[in-house]
Amino acid sequence: MIVCKFGGTSVAGENSALNIKKIINGDKNRKFIVVSALGKNKQFNTKITDLLLEIYEDYINKFDYLQKLDEFFLRYQAMSERLNVNIEWEKIKQKLLKEFNANIISKEYLVSRGEYYCALMYSKYLNAKFLDAKDFIAFKKDNKLDFFKTRAKLKKLNKTATYVMGGFYGGNSKSQIVLFDRGGADITGAVVAKALNAEVYENYTDVDGVYDKNPNVFDGAKSIPIIDYITAKKMAENGNEIVHVDALGLLLDTNIILLIKSTKDYKKLGTVVTHGNLFIDKYFICNGNCLLLILDKLNKKTKQEINKFADILSCYYYNKKYYVLLKNSIKQIGYYLNKGLYIQNVVVTKIFANISLNKKTRKILQKIKKKLKNYSIFCEFTEHFNNFTIICLVDNYNIVKKCLNKYL
Repeated sequence: MIVCKFGGTSVAGENSALNIKKIINGDKNRKFIVVSALGKNKQFNTKITDLLLEIYEDYINKFDYLQKLDEFFLRYQAMSERLNVNIEWEKIKQKLLKEFNANIISKEYLVSRGEYYCALMYSKYLNAKFLDAKDFIAFKKDNKLDFFKTRAKLKKLNKTATYVMGGFYGGNSKSQIVLFDRGGADITGAVVAKALNAEVYENYTDVDGVYDKNPNVFDGAKSIPIIDYITAKKMAENGNEIVHVDALGLLLDTNIILLIKSTKDYKKLGTVVTHGNLFIDKYFICNGNCLLLILDKLNKKTKQEINKFADILSCYYYNKKYYVLLKNSIKQIGYYLNKGLYIQNVVVTKIFANISLNKKTRKILQKIKKKLKNYSIFCEFTEHFNNFTIICLVDNYNIVKKCLNKYL
């Protein structure tokens, strides 16, 4: 199973919504979707959560909040019209006003409506089942997550159905709304992924992965294609919080692979967060020649020795051998390494197309494997990332390119 979470920017635009539908329809294993409240757009520069907080402050201070409430429903109505989804917003608004007038509105309840209504809207758009997080994300009396109760509730769901749930909130035993910290939709997604033993948790944002610094603010920001959970958590604690630090904490003791991706550029791999037990250390595209070291053992000391004379592009572990790809401007490296070292020119290519590994695509990949059998060291695809990796013993990349163009 794959759990997907879409942030506020992702759910707030028509183009992003179209991409969300393509993403969900692109893989039948994407069964659980968590959404944030609508984010900012060109017309409105206030996040929905902040707007709801302002409405509540005006309400308890007996200020006029109706204009802001109108704005709230206007934004959701406009978005539902763009999605061609029919929801009786005026009826919902009148019900909420009655709750205001009866003084039964809590801060938590009001603030959670951003995610609640967004999930309602996207469940219709994606033709999926709507879930109220209050009934599934369980909290204890001290307002701390009750994971075991949450897991028991989620395990009862039909595994063949697709569900949409609002992030950021849950409910206690008295059916009262309880909120996570801001950015809590990330936490909701992590809770669901952990509870359902998902293989992958895809977190879609407006940034295509983790960077060493904010790419929207700083020039020269470098993307980080793969990172381990401990490092990602430390980065989040120090302010680089693409994913909420509590979400990373929840996933530390799991085998779940976290993908941080952009809804706009969803075909890009983004950043892979894992425990470091994958056979691929780094993700890259290299449509040209490299040097390949084939080793029986590869430890930290050996890597340090190699790095004195060459830049390591990537490391693979396959059939009890280590394959270390290097930049091809290396001299005399064999002299400095263990006996039995085998160096060879290779071509490396990867396809990160977010392809669905169904019967049709599997047949195509098998054809590619068969065609390149005489040239390749290994030619494999990994289901977690829907990518296809080829390392070929050819001097001319055109041989590989011709084969790929024929079948893809």
